[in-house]
Amino acid sequence: MARTAEENVPIEELSFKVLRVPWEQATAQTAAAAVERFFKQERPALAGALEVSAGQGVVTLRARGEAPQEMLHEALALVRRWDLEAVASAIEVDPAEFGIEVKETAAQPGQSERELLSSEVRYFPYPECEWFEMRDGRLTLTERRIVFEPDLIITESLDAESSARHLIALDEVERAYRGEWWIVPCLMVQTSRITYRYGWPSERGELELIFDVDEWLGYLRPLLAEKK
Repeated sequence: MARTAEENVPIEELSFKVLRVPWEQATAQTAAAAVERFFKQERPALAGALEVSAGQGVVTLRARGEAPQEMLHEALALVRRWDLEAVASAIEVDPAEFGIEVKETAAQPGQSERELLSSEVRYFPYPECEWFEMRDGRLTLTERRIVFEPDLIITESLDAESSARHLIALDEVERAYRGEWWIVPCLMVQTSRITYRYGWPSERGELELIFDVDEWLGYLRPLLAEKK
C-alpha cells in the first residue's frame, strides 16, 4: 500500500550545488525549481517519486510509495548543505559534550562562502589506492576551503577516508601540486595529516564542470600564498 511522507527544508539549509546561487538570493519558488531540476539531472529515478513545492521560506519534499521515509532520507542527504553552520543549527545539546574543537576557519552564522571553482572529479586515496576506494564526486573551491562531496556515501563505512566528505580548510593546506594516478593527471592537496588526490571522473559531465589540474592550481596557489 502506497504511503506519503513530507519534509520542509528551509532555503538556508539547501546546498549551493543545488541552488547555484547563495541561499540569501533565492526565493522559495526559485529554490523549489532548483531542487526539482537537481533531482531530474542527478537522480531521475528519485525525481519521479518526489513532489517538490514552495512554502513560506521553505521547500517541501513529498514522497509517495512503499518506503517514503527512506526516499526522503536519501533526498535530504543530497540537497542539504555540507557546511558547519547548517550542522550547528541542528545541534540542540551542549557541543562541549562531544569534545569538538571549533577552529577559527569554521563558517560563522550569517557568513556565506563564495564558490570560486567546481569540477566533477574522482578521488584516488594516496599513497595506496584500491579500485573499491575510488569515489566520484564534486570538488568545490571557496574562499576558505576545498570541499569534496562524493556522489555515493556508504553509511556503513562513513568514517573511511575514501567514502566521507572532505572539508579541507585552506589554512591547513601545506602544498598543492600536480601528481598522477597511473597515467591520470591529478591535483594533490597536502596537509599535515593526509594528502588528497583528485583526478578525472569515470565519465565526462557538464562542460563547465570538466576537471583541469592547471586551472585548479591557478586558483589555489594565490589563495595559499595569502594564507602564509
